Amino acid sequence: MGNNWDVYRADGKRWFTRKFIDIDSHNYGTGACAMEWVAAIVGECHDDHPSCVCPVLTEYVIVLNDSCSSRQRQELRPLLVRMINTRGDGKAGERKTALSQDHMRYRGGGYTAAEFKAILKTLDEMLPETVELSPEIAERALDFCQRNPG
Repeated sequence: MGNNWDVYRADGKRWFTRKFIDIDSHNYGTGACAMEWVAAIVGECHDDHPSCVCPVLTEYVIVLNDSCSSRQRQELRPLLVRMINTRGDGKAGERKTALSQDHMRYRGGGYTAAEFKAILKTLDEMLPETVELSPEIAERALDFCQRNPG
């Protein structure tokens, strides 16, 4: 199990191979940011604003992805699948309050291990324990988790 993940189109042809979470990547061949991974899992085009994710989570994770270390960035892996289907779940206000408090407390990046652990804990608390996925998305999510264990 390496750090690469093949992304396939609906017709079964390989679309591209992504390396794991990268900073502000937006490039098919070199890597993908955390939110681009979520888009790939749900089968959307290469985009860092997947339509199925709460916009508050999207913006927070983009900033977090781009301001933490490469090692810390990989710790986002276990949370990515749980972001699916959070758009429109009625929790955006609660998330905005909790995550903005975290952002103000830890802004600027360069997080210590303890700070980043606290950030991940807050993010974890803002996500559903389980998500309901279509069989196709569940298969891609399982493949993602197996190839990129947290």
